Amino acid sequence: MKLDATITISIILAICALFAPSITALINNRHQYKMRKLELEYDFKSQHSSITYKNKYDTYKAFLDSAGDYSLMHDYAGNYIKMLSCSQNALLLCDSETKPFLLKFIKGLDENMTSDSHEYKILLSGIAESFNRELSSLSSEYNN
Repeated sequence: MKLDATITISIILAICALFAPSITALINNRHQYKMRKLELEYDFKSQHSSITYKNKYDTYKAFLDSAGDYSLMHDYAGNYIKMLSCSQNALLLCDSETKPFLLKFIKGLDENMTSDSHEYKILLSGIAESFNRELSSLSSEYNN
C-alpha cells in the first residue's frame, strides 16, 4: 500500500487535532495556577502590611498619649508605670533607628527626668519624628 502526500498530511492533521485541545488546556491551567498563586501572595503581603501598620500605629499612639499624660498630669507614680509599659510595647515593634531614642527615654525616666525638662521634650520630639518616619515608610510599602 502506497501512501500519497494528501493521505499523510490528513493523518498528521487528524492526530494534531486530537491532541491540540489537551495541550491548550494544560497551558491555560498552568497559567491560571501561576496567576492565582501571585494573587494569593499579593493578598497575603497586603494584609500583613496592613496589620503591621495598624499594630505599630496603635502602639505608637498609646506611647505618645501616655507621654502626654505623663507630662501634663502630676500623678507621676501612676503615669510612670503606664509610660514604662507603653515604652516597652513600643520597643517590641520599633525599628533599629527608633530603638536608641526609646532606650534613652526609658533611661531618663528611670533617672527621674521630669516632663518639664528640655531633654524630655527633645527626646519625645525625636521619638515622634522617628515613629512618623517608620509609619510613613510602612504606608508607602503598603501602597506599592
